[in-house]
Amino acid sequence: ILNSPDWLDILVTSGTIESGTSELISLEANSYGYECGDYSGLIEIITDDPNNLSITIPVSMNILYPVPVLSQSSLDFGDIGFESESTIDFIVENQGCSDLDFSGAFESQYFVIDSEETMTVAPGASIALPIIFTAGIDEIELLDNLILTYQNDPFNISDVVSVSASVIPDSHPIITSIVDVPEDQGGWVNLTFTRSIHDTDSLSRVESYSVEADYGNGWIISGSGNAYSNNRYTMQVHTQIDSSSTSDGLVDFRVIAGMEEGNFASSIAQGYSVDNIDPSTPEDVYSSSISGDNNVSIEWNYNPDFDFSYHQITGLNTVEHTIGNQVDIPLLASYDEYYVSSFDINGNSSAPSTYSSAYNLHYGANLVSFSVVPDDNSIGNLVECPGDVQSIIGQGQAATCLPFGWAGSLDNIEASEGYWLVTSESGEIITVDGNKNYNTDYDLNYGANLISYTCNLDGSLEDLISGEYSQSVLGIIGEGDAATILPNGQWVGSLDSFEPGKGYWIKVSEAMELNYDCPSESLDILSRYQEPEEIKNYVQSTKQAFYFFEDIENIEVGDRIESYCNNVLVGSRVWTGAYMDVPLMGQDDQDITDNYCVEGSIPTFRLIKDYTGEVFGLVGDIPSWTNNQIFMLDNMITESLSPETYSLSKAYPNPFNPSTTISFSVPSESFISVELYDITGRNIHTLASDNYQPGYYSVSWDASEYSSGVYFVKMISENYIESQKIMLIK
Repeated sequence: ILNSPDWLDILVTSGTIESGTSELISLEANSYGYECGDYSGLIEIITDDPNNLSITIPVSMNILYPVPVLSQSSLDFGDIGFESESTIDFIVENQGCSDLDFSGAFESQYFVIDSEETMTVAPGASIALPIIFTAGIDEIELLDNLILTYQNDPFNISDVVSVSASVIPDSHPIITSIVDVPEDQGGWVNLTFTRSIHDTDSLSRVESYSVEADYGNGWIISGSGNAYSNNRYTMQVHTQIDSSSTSDGLVDFRVIAGMEEGNFASSIAQGYSVDNIDPSTPEDVYSSSISGDNNVSIEWNYNPDFDFSYHQITGLNTVEHTIGNQVDIPLLASYDEYYVSSFDINGNSSAPSTYSSAYNLHYGANLVSFSVVPDDNSIGNLVECPGDVQSIIGQGQAATCLPFGWAGSLDNIEASEGYWLVTSESGEIITVDGNKNYNTDYDLNYGANLISYTCNLDGSLEDLISGEYSQSVLGIIGEGDAATILPNGQWVGSLDSFEPGKGYWIKVSEAMELNYDCPSESLDILSRYQEPEEIKNYVQSTKQAFYFFEDIENIEVGDRIESYCNNVLVGSRVWTGAYMDVPLMGQDDQDITDNYCVEGSIPTFRLIKDYTGEVFGLVGDIPSWTNNQIFMLDNMITESLSPETYSLSKAYPNPFNPSTTISFSVPSESFISVELYDITGRNIHTLASDNYQPGYYSVSWDASEYSSGVYFVKMISENYIESQKIMLIK
């Protein structure tokens, strides 16, 4: 192969082709160094073919490429004032003969290109790239590189253009921040601002800055200082008000630059100071009960700070305020716990003090827990002996109060456990001072476990014990109430929630761990201040069982079920619906429980109709009594009870406050009257005056509106008269 153009390279210039075959000849065009345009030439092939010794082939090439030309090799924005923006249009021209595809980007983030990521410039055309610079409030000289990258220029991959700018201050200062002075008791802020551009010569002349504040009555100077050409100044400025829980405390500030060229004011900025030192915490908190009163006295030691405002005493059921170091608080429920916080005039609160708890104990057994326990948790340090509590019974441990102190196996009180406190009087208040404990993790053994509940809010059983727990929990027994779970996962019974300060027996079918989170919102349930029963003519025992009634023949909401062992009333419950539980108290160490249920006792039940007072017996398959057990009863039917004689049973309770129950029996249809008389023999109230069918009846007297004293109950029928003395003690 001979005579090819200069821009064409032939990779194989000679060779032999066998008969009946062919060969591919590769050619390579090279446009480097050639200008845009059309190029042509010939290729001559010399062969040994006698009929065709020379072959001529024409070839051509068209060259197209872009040629970028920049308007400037560098860009300088010059001096740019604070908080201003400037734009320079940078021109890119294409002097080539094909489209130019390119992109631009800065190495840093000081400058911005206002364009698409990839741009195209046609041959002979140009494009303006807006280069934008936005100045902040820092004096600075900036230098960056604009990198232009060409996607289709075969001779030039990229160009670099340097871009610079200088940021200078304005004549007017600019407030950059107003920050509260930390760790102080308010009244001061640190105000930072930029210099004026006229502040240039260090300390050679007397120039100054002043900070002014406006509290609504005009500008006043709050601070001042000399100018010495610093880029930033910070002045500590006094404020007349602080931000607090009652006021945002926002103040308008401005800075005046007093320069030889004139006075220059900044724009107005708002800031506030804060008292960020909390008051000290009240110490040595001590509580006690007030004899003959339903109040708890709480006192503490405290040395007031200069900005002290008041103390807040926070309980589960109440909040009190005082400026003194002592307060008397009514104990509204059977349990409450309190801590003391101090507040200053700006609404800052101290850390909570140690806690005090108070228990309003009723006669008999009280099932409680101790969420407030001192470091010394010995039983004698928590509950005084001799005192209001006769004995304390835990799970497998007990202590009794003797004249010389506590005796028994129970030595210490634990916040995770429940306890029976047994008293011989009602309305006794005991207090405990110490640290607040939150126990929400329990290791339960097979069977019955006596645990505490230390959360601040009532906790629903459905929320605390659900899911996997409901498979193993057989039932929960509280003080006089209980709950069990049906196969469908529904909780039933009179116990629907845990209450702070109470203890509970949890019965489980296997060893397990119980964990829950304390509730964050109050439950929409009946107030715990209310007695669950309007009539409770039996004493709470430390031993109890519960019989759940699925349904009873002819029972209506409001009727009452009473339970008996040895013909002694040991429990009662007002019927509210299916699966209502009825407590049965057992015999314990209290003398009054001598005839209560014992292991193996077969209890009996009576139904008292709400409106008529009629009494019926309940008949069915009734299991024998066992302590701490839950029984389910179904298919219970009623039967009439026919006493053999008239009788007026002893009122219970007696003495009483404010109500007592009088029961009587009628052997045959008769007109019965039951009257009340005061000590002078004056008839003051009629409890019954009607014809009665044979049966047992009960009536109640609410003596809330009567004064303390001795009264007489008199029952009269056609052939029977009986009376008894009762005593109202308020």
